[in-house]
Amino acid sequence: MIIPARNREKNIDYCLRSVLSQTYSNFEVIVIDDGSLDATRKIAEAFADTRVQVISHKKSLGAQAARNTGIKNARGEWIAFQDSDDEWIPEKLEKQVAALTSMNWNDRLVIHTDLYRYYPTTNNKELWTLPSINGKSSYRSLLMSPGPLLQTMLVAKSALFEIGLLDEQVPSYQEWDTAIRLAKICEFFHIREYLAVYWLHEGDTISKNKRLDIDGYRYVIEKHRDEICNVAGKKYWHRHLSRLARNCTKFGFFNDAKTIISLMPLLSHWRWRAVLSFYAANLRRKNND
Repeated sequence: MIIPARNREKNIDYCLRSVLSQTYSNFEVIVIDDGSLDATRKIAEAFADTRVQVISHKKSLGAQAARNTGIKNARGEWIAFQDSDDEWIPEKLEKQVAALTSMNWNDRLVIHTDLYRYYPTTNNKELWTLPSINGKSSYRSLLMSPGPLLQTMLVAKSALFEIGLLDEQVPSYQEWDTAIRLAKICEFFHIREYLAVYWLHEGDTISKNKRLDIDGYRYVIEKHRDEICNVAGKKYWHRHLSRLARNCTKFGFFNDAKTIISLMPLLSHWRWRAVLSFYAANLRRKNND
C-alpha cells in the first residue's frame, strides 16, 4: 500500500497503526516522505515492522508524484492507497481481498468501499455513503459525477501502469480523475461497507481549499470534456458547468462564475440555474456591504 506524507508528524503514527492492524497481513507499506520539514520520516522509520519501507523525496513534488513513486517501487501486484492522516477499519483489506478472490483475482477490477467522516475536534463520526459505482456502467457513472476516494480503492499495479500512472498536474479531485481513467479499462466493484475513516482536520487542507476545489473540478471536466459529451451526454457537460459556476458563486469567485456561465448555451436549463444563483449571491453580497 502507498501512503504519501508531508509534514504529518501529528498524524502518521495513528495512520500506520491502523494499517498495520489489518486482519489481512500479507502486504507491504511504502511511505513516501514528500520533502517533510518535520519528524514525519523519523516517526515512520521508528515502526518495528519489516513491512514498512520509507522513501524520501528531497523536495516536495506533491501527493500524486509521491503516489507514483510508491507505485513504481511496489513489489506487490495490487496497490491500495491511504492518506497519511486517515485510518482503515481492521477488516478493510481482508474484505477487499475476499471480494477479489471470489472474482478470480481479475486484474481489471477496482474494489472500493464506503467510509466514515470523523471530526476530531468534536469526536463525532458519521457514515459517508459514496455514489454507487459498479460494473460495466462505471465509466459513464464517473463521467457524470465523482465517485470513490483513493483511501478506499484497491487496484492492480498493471492497470495503473496501463493508464500511465496518476496525473501529477491535477490540482484536486485527484481520485476522480484517477477513477475515470481506470474505468476505461476496468470494472468497479463497490463493497457497501464502511471500511475507512476520513479525518476532517482544521486548517488549510486540499479538501477545504476553495480555490483548489474550483481549479481541480474544472481541470477534470475540461480534461475529459469529449468523453463526458460523447458517453454521458452533453446535458452532463452543461450540468458540470452549472455546478462549477454555482460553486464559484458560493465561494465568492464571481469573475470565474461569469466565465463559466458564458461557456453554457443560452437556452440551457442549467445555465439559467447558474445565472439565478449568481445574481442571488451578488444581491446578498451587496445587501451585506
